[in-house]
Amino acid sequence: MPIIWSCTINTGDDYQIDEILSGTIRESLCNKLSRAPFDEKLNVMGLLLSRLSQHFKKVADQGDRTGLLMEELKKVDPETDGNSDTSMAERLGDVRSQWSESVKQKREAGLLNRREDFLFRDVEALLLNIEETIKKSSKNNLEEDWKQIREMFQEETERYDSFFAESGKSLEHAFDFLEASFAAGQEMVLFITELNTGFYSVKFLKEYECERYYQYNKSLLFKDREDEIRSRITSLGK
Repeated sequence: MPIIWSCTINTGDDYQIDEILSGTIRESLCNKLSRAPFDEKLNVMGLLLSRLSQHFKKVADQGDRTGLLMEELKKVDPETDGNSDTSMAERLGDVRSQWSESVKQKREAGLLNRREDFLFRDVEALLLNIEETIKKSSKNNLEEDWKQIREMFQEETERYDSFFAESGKSLEHAFDFLEASFAAGQEMVLFITELNTGFYSVKFLKEYECERYYQYNKSLLFKDREDEIRSRITSLGK
């Protein structure tokens, strides 16, 4: 069950969460947190987790956005559509119109949640931008236009790679700070537990190889198993 984090203590400014996640780990803050009351420690971890979750969501959104865009752009690939009489701009216009109509139907049927609605709007905007760019710069050559489309799509994949790398660094810096403050204490167990229950953190950690996360998570699972065995032994002795 997720921990209900307290936000009654104004620790955000005191501990400079953004600074920590960017890699600036101050010994004075580590010492301050290690001596702080437990509710203050919880609050600082809650702020770290909240900011990390924003990073992870950014990665997830860009990944889904890029994946959806890729599926739509495949439909205008000259290798899959042999109709050479249709310009690339026309193909893109058809794909965008079909996408827009499909999304409209899903929205009216109440089949989209808020996140999906935003993502689908973003994909439509990307398709429109690509379409308008090709209209202005088209060389009236499908292969050349397709090459330009792939270059524009590559920008989206590079944006995903950038978000992913930035989030990975932020997570590593969070571990740096928490290890310097708590070593492998119960606070680290709580931090790992929350990472294991967050939708976006779980999604991110399926792709990002964080050695310390796996190390602490393995220790946490071992501890849970040990407690279970001890409980069973105790119950048998009654």
